[in-house]
Amino acid sequence: MSARTKSKTPARPATGMIVRNFRFMEVDPRTLVLDPCNVRTEEKLPTQEMLDSVAQDGVDTPVIVRPLTPEQIEKLTEEGKPAPEFGVLAGQQRWLSSKEAVKKAEEDHTSWLALPIVVRDDLKGADKEAITRSLVENTHRKAMTKRDEAQAAAQLAAFSMTPTQRKKAARSIGLTDAQFAAAKGAVALDAKTFDEAAECDFDLVQTTQYGTVEHLRGASRRLKEAAAKDAAEGGGYGHWDHAIASLLQEEETARLRKERLAALRADGVPEVDRPYEWRGDKMRLLTDLMSGMGNPVDPEHHVKDCPGRAFFNEYGEAVLVCADWKKNGHQLSKKAAEKSGGPATAEESRAAVRLIRSNNEAFKAATTVRRAALKAALKEKPSGASWALVRRIVCDMPGWYAKFVTSPNRRLMAQLLGAPESVTRESGKKEDDEDRITVWLEQAESRMGEASSGKLILAQIFAAFEARVMNANKVWEKPGAAVVQLLVFMRDHLAYKLSEIEAAMVALVEGSGGEPDASAAQAQLTGQADQESAGGTEAADELSVEVESAVGTEVDGVEPLAAESAAEVEPEASKEQPAEMDEAAREADVALAA
Repeated sequence: MSARTKSKTPARPATGMIVRNFRFMEVDPRTLVLDPCNVRTEEKLPTQEMLDSVAQDGVDTPVIVRPLTPEQIEKLTEEGKPAPEFGVLAGQQRWLSSKEAVKKAEEDHTSWLALPIVVRDDLKGADKEAITRSLVENTHRKAMTKRDEAQAAAQLAAFSMTPTQRKKAARSIGLTDAQFAAAKGAVALDAKTFDEAAECDFDLVQTTQYGTVEHLRGASRRLKEAAAKDAAEGGGYGHWDHAIASLLQEEETARLRKERLAALRADGVPEVDRPYEWRGDKMRLLTDLMSGMGNPVDPEHHVKDCPGRAFFNEYGEAVLVCADWKKNGHQLSKKAAEKSGGPATAEESRAAVRLIRSNNEAFKAATTVRRAALKAALKEKPSGASWALVRRIVCDMPGWYAKFVTSPNRRLMAQLLGAPESVTRESGKKEDDEDRITVWLEQAESRMGEASSGKLILAQIFAAFEARVMNANKVWEKPGAAVVQLLVFMRDHLAYKLSEIEAAMVALVEGSGGEPDASAAQAQLTGQADQESAGGTEAADELSVEVESAVGTEVDGVEPLAAESAAEVEPEASKEQPAEMDEAAREADVALAA
């Protein structure tokens, strides 16, 4: 006997009608119960119009039911009433209307019409299929709440299914795979949060993520705007992901600042009032000071050892100072000495601090989303555009890539390739961590096979971009061609939606023929076209160290690099191209070269 004839499920004919042998009956509606797998969990009474219609003419469209299992019958049987035989899967409003019609008829001592039902014997005991059919039947009908839909999807997602079955189940109820998977998280939210998300018309993915940030100020407004932008641009979660990342970054920054203030106070570091003028004889910012040997003052050592240690609170951030810098053996930096006696809180100085802080935070948040997009891209088969990028980088061998090859960040590379946290975690033992990550990368290579081996070099290039180019200090201020190359590639070939700060960086370089203009960058990134004051620029340079120490661009344990890579200029692209390049790759090369 062949394997095909052994199958318990008969083969479905290629053409022709299939009869499923549904049973049609007319019953007393009081003998039915709401099926445990009916997605309408709230028994809302029908409208008066519907009640009157059913009382007058009965129900014409049959209610969908299925036979109950013995366990279900035992659980659903009410004391003093006969055991139910069928459970209502779809048509709850018709069933309730029919029950009300019977009740009214008996009160009036008149006759009533039986309820027509279609019995789905094939769904007896098949809860997964029953939930699916109930959800499909009810999705397009009125009065089904978003919570009902989410709970039904979560119930269905809880069943053990193959990836193919899961995709089919999601499609049958009008959800994407991601929305289907997010249903469990959505129904776990409290009613207030869920209802807020429903009012904003968020889908299940958005609803689940909204639950992580709903307590943050302005979260619903910012996310609603992001969702509207995504919808206007054809869907996806590009703007949404950036908005979520920004909110989480702001929350993390606030938490770290709060902890820093608490730690300083717990350590007994004196808190002083914010000075409004530097007089040169007493208090100064640590960033203005040098040690007696002419080296910058180390903040942590100063907090522990210097008798003049102190801080003031500015906008929730601890700013370290020395209360008596001369007495404690410090000296002023050259720039601070030149400005000694000037105003301590000039508006341009405060604006410079806020600029650096906000742009560092924005770029750090964008980095989280960007790396997630690179990780997703590496799960797919490399496209012609990806191969064109590989050929260009390998042939040109720009400095940032050469540095990465000789000193690679294997942890970041493994993260982009989808390594679990148990592999990429930092244990404090560098050699053990390197060995563990290297073994995982070797195993990943062996699993990929020849057809997918190109993903490794693509992951290496992505990791090199992130570690050696995109991780430079204040890279947003003076973006070079190398910085923008990755963003343009992702925008044009990976369907990545740039964050506001990334879009500004790209616009600066593309609009200046590849040569970034620092003053234009300042204007575009702050929205202040008239910011040409020399004092403001000097203040930004002078205070940037202070701000960056509080809010740097370090992400996922990658150390910030010197700013040299931000201004690095790539060599000219090789004029020779491999003869076997296909047309798609040629077009991608032209786009990249442009």
